[in-house]
Amino acid sequence: MYEFVDGGKRYLPGAWPTDDKTFDPTGAVTIYTTPPPGESAPSYPSPAG
Repeated sequence: MYEFVDGGKRYLPGAWPTDDKTFDPTGAVTIYTTPPPGESAPSYPSPAG
């Protein structure tokens, strides 16, 4: 199981915040009831046709 740190915010290289929230339970998300945009599993066509 993955845990999203800092509310699931994403940072570009070189834009990491200076305060490390890796082990801070405040704002950490373990289970989303609906995945955030871009995090849902892709829908593939059935290989059976």
